[in-house]
Amino acid sequence: MCLHALGYMYDVGEGVPEDKAIAMKMYRWAWRRGNRDSASNIAVQYRGQGKFRLMFKWFERAAVAGDGSAQLEMAKCYLTGSGVRKNPEAALRCLAVAVGSIHITEYELEEAKALIADLSPRLV
Repeated sequence: MCLHALGYMYDVGEGVPEDKAIAMKMYRWAWRRGNRDSASNIAVQYRGQGKFRLMFKWFERAAVAGDGSAQLEMAKCYLTGSGVRKNPEAALRCLAVAVGSIHITEYELEEAKALIADLSPRLV
């Protein structure tokens, strides 16, 4: 947890100079030591770099580790074709998992539900 927090501090420049390279290193160390949240932060770093395939892979790792927020992000990727082929059915599956997760914020939960409501009629 401490490595993840330190990575975040470097990521946003909180108390230390902003340094994305050090942030990435800290997130990777934290991930290797079992911090599930670090995978999503790594994915966000790759998104900022325009490396969408790597972004998707890291959201996928976070999702496999039980992160409902990462499931939502994967669904968005499937809907837009960002880092992966467009696939509305796969997006709907990810959204269903996200809605059932306890590791998702209320805002993200509402967003996932809205995307399901929008997608369901189109897939029928």
